[in-house]
Amino acid sequence: MKETLEKLKAQVESIIPGSLALLGDPAKAEELARLEKKFNQAFPEDVRMLYLTHNGEKGYYGMFLGLQLSTLAELEEEWDTWSSMPEKVNEQMPSSSTPTSHIKKMHYNKKWIPICKDFGGNNIGIDMDPDSEGTVGQVINFGAEETDKYVIAKSLEDFLKFISTSIEQGNYYTVEHEDCTLFHIKTAEIINNQHFFDALPKLFGRKETV
Repeated sequence: MKETLEKLKAQVESIIPGSLALLGDPAKAEELARLEKKFNQAFPEDVRMLYLTHNGEKGYYGMFLGLQLSTLAELEEEWDTWSSMPEKVNEQMPSSSTPTSHIKKMHYNKKWIPICKDFGGNNIGIDMDPDSEGTVGQVINFGAEETDKYVIAKSLEDFLKFISTSIEQGNYYTVEHEDCTLFHIKTAEIINNQHFFDALPKLFGRKETV
């Protein structure tokens, strides 16, 4: 995981000079342990290593394909917000999983750890409670507008490798904003300025509604 992270950081720095300075300082092990106790869930080792290396982003440039890596404090705030929702929301909201039977048919699950956000109520999360054919620690999308859920990667490290490989293959583009530069994934099917979540069906397969 360390080698994968360091490689990706160097790649992003080459695309967006100064980006490394915006990564947070290491999180305190005690704070990480406090959250694990609160969530009643040990974090996967790759997630722990990420936060013990960088506690989120100080600014906003989106190393995770235009999405901000949350600090532990922001992660906790997101988790608290989702966890306060009434259970009936899971019964009322439609949900799908791609691949089928990998992600539980829920609008939200307290075992989903929201590590990235788009400031529109949507997250990339670590799924610690997968469906029958899923993998503990798989990376998924969920949120206010994310009724169709996809397994983005089998682990956080695999997700970082996906981003790294996309950069190596030139499958990215940058977008200049007034206060930051973002980079996004690119394929022949994805138009410029398309949100990463909107690209998920094209990147990870057709939606399979269960």
